[in-house]
Amino acid sequence: MNRFDAKNSNILIVKCSARGRLIMAFLMVMGILCVFGSSMTANAAFQYDPVEAHIAFDCKKIDGMEENIYQISIKSETDYAPVPEKNTVTVNDSGKGEFIVTISEPGNYEYLLYQIKGSDENIKYDDTKYDVHVSVLSDENGKLTYSVAVTLADTDDKPESVEFKNATAGADKTTEAPPEKINPPVNKQTKIKTGDEVRLAFAMIMAMIAIAGIITVVREKKNTIKETKEVGEK
Repeated sequence: MNRFDAKNSNILIVKCSARGRLIMAFLMVMGILCVFGSSMTANAAFQYDPVEAHIAFDCKKIDGMEENIYQISIKSETDYAPVPEKNTVTVNDSGKGEFIVTISEPGNYEYLLYQIKGSDENIKYDDTKYDVHVSVLSDENGKLTYSVAVTLADTDDKPESVEFKNATAGADKTTEAPPEKINPPVNKQTKIKTGDEVRLAFAMIMAMIAIAGIITVVREKKNTIKETKEVGEK
């Protein structure tokens, strides 16, 4: 006859329950490791070697000035676009400069390139702004390549190069002299003098004609009076 031992049965259930919890915990840990391991493996498979994108610009010398300083700045137009360690480059007098942006993921990145206006009142600072479009692609070997396209800010106009050209203040203003100094009329004084002489000669002729008329009238009147007297005497 089989007898049910409650005490031994409870011990067996406790042992089985603890073993089950251990097995479940082991399976959960292995599952987590598999998930994270797969994710890490996938990330490692798509990790690119960074590429350095060069964004060049040119600063022109100011005519008539011995020294000039350009401060060219760049800023990202998108939140995820990487920027150089230094977002401002100083160019003394004139010359070329560039920004180097390290990019580690394929994508399209937008930047704004412009000059920081200085405080020299003798200089008219170039306020041209450029939109810089950097396109980064992955080739068949998983290597990143890039291309740079530039347009004038907020337009589709593509300049031949990115350049800044400052000028001396007032260089674009033209000083207008009196018309006589810029392009004096030919023989202006002679023309005015000749006109005066013509008017004077005309006035003299008219005066002479008037005098001659008066003399003629006076003579005729005298002759008439004389003839009247002679007739009366007869």
